[in-house]
Amino acid sequence: MMMTTTIAGRLKRFGLGASGILAFFALWQLVTMTQLIPRSLVPPPTKVFEVFFTNLVEGKLTDPTLFSLSNVALGLALAIAVGITLGFVVGLYLRRSERVFLPFFRICEKLNPFALFPIFIILFGIARLEKVMVVFWVSLWPLLFATVDGAHNLERPLLKSARSMGAKRGKLLFKVILPLMLPSIFSGLKLSATLAFFMIIASEMVGANNGLGWLYLVANHAYNLPLMYGIILFITLLAILINVLFSFIERRFQLWKPSASFE
Repeated sequence: MMMTTTIAGRLKRFGLGASGILAFFALWQLVTMTQLIPRSLVPPPTKVFEVFFTNLVEGKLTDPTLFSLSNVALGLALAIAVGITLGFVVGLYLRRSERVFLPFFRICEKLNPFALFPIFIILFGIARLEKVMVVFWVSLWPLLFATVDGAHNLERPLLKSARSMGAKRGKLLFKVILPLMLPSIFSGLKLSATLAFFMIIASEMVGANNGLGWLYLVANHAYNLPLMYGIILFITLLAILINVLFSFIERRFQLWKPSASFE
C-alpha cells in the first residue's frame, strides 16, 4: 500500500513538472505562429525539433557530444581526485593552517574562468588538454570547499567513540568519516558537474574544432537558428541528466551510510 502511494506521488510530481514544460513549448509555438516574435529571431519549436533530430539521425551530433562529455569526464575526475583529497587534508589535518590556505583558495575560486581562457590556451595549447584543464579548474573549488565543510561538520564525539571502540585510522576514515562527509561531498560534486558541463561548452567556442560549443558556433556563423536553439535545448537536457545521475548515485551511496560499523 505504501509503495503504491509512493509511486502515485512520484507520478503526480512528474505530471506537474511535465505540464509546465509542455505549457512552455505550447506558448513558444503560439508566439511564433502569431508572429508576436519574428521567426527570423525565434523559430517555432516544431522547426527546432525537426532540424535537431535530422542532424541527430545523420550522426552530426555524435562526435561533438562524445567529445564534450569525454572532456567533462576527464576534467571532473581530476577535480574529484585533487579536490576531495585536498579537502580532506585541509579540513581534517590542517585545521590550524586554514587561515593561510582558505583565503588563497577563495581568491582562486573567484577568478573569472572566461578571463583565464587565453592563459589556459597559452599554457596547454588549443587541443583537448586545454579543455580538460578548464573543466578541472572550475570543478575543483566547489568540491574542495564542500569537502572542507563536511570535515568541519563531523560529530567529534562520534569520532571519539569510534576510537575508543578500537577503530583504526583506515577503518575510521572509510567506515565513519567518509560516510558522514558524503552529503557535503555530493553537494559539491553536483555543483561541480553542472559548472563543468556549461564551461566546456564555453571553452569549445574558443579555439576548437569539435564539441557542442564548436557546433553551436558553426550554426551561429551559418545563421542556422533552428540548430542553434536545438543545441541550447540539448545542452540543457544533458546538464539535467548529469544532475539526475549524480543524485541517483548519491542515493545509492547513502543506503550504506547508516549500516557503517567498526567490525
